[in-house]
Formats: sequence, C-alpha cells, structure tokens
Amino acid sequence: MEQLHPGAIILLHDADEKNIEDRSYTVQTLKTIIEAVRKQGY
Repeated sequence: MEQLHPGAIILLHDADEKNIEDRSYTVQTLKTIIEAVRKQGY
C-alpha cells in the first residue's frame, strides 16, 4: 500500500496450489484491501 497513488492499479492473483475453488480467503483479503484504501482517502 506504500506505493498507492491516484491512478495506480492493484493487481491480484487469485489462485491456490491445490486447485480448490474456495475463494473465501481472496474475498476476505479484498475486503481488507478496500478498507485500507478507503482509509487513505481513495
């Protein structure tokens, strides 16, 4: 998040080693990222 600036793109890779289709970890992580970005005023 240190390199976040207006116009920046946040790139996520949503995959796991076991090919399990459970994406709950990714969803939770995304919620955390969105919350942090909003706190920075974006």
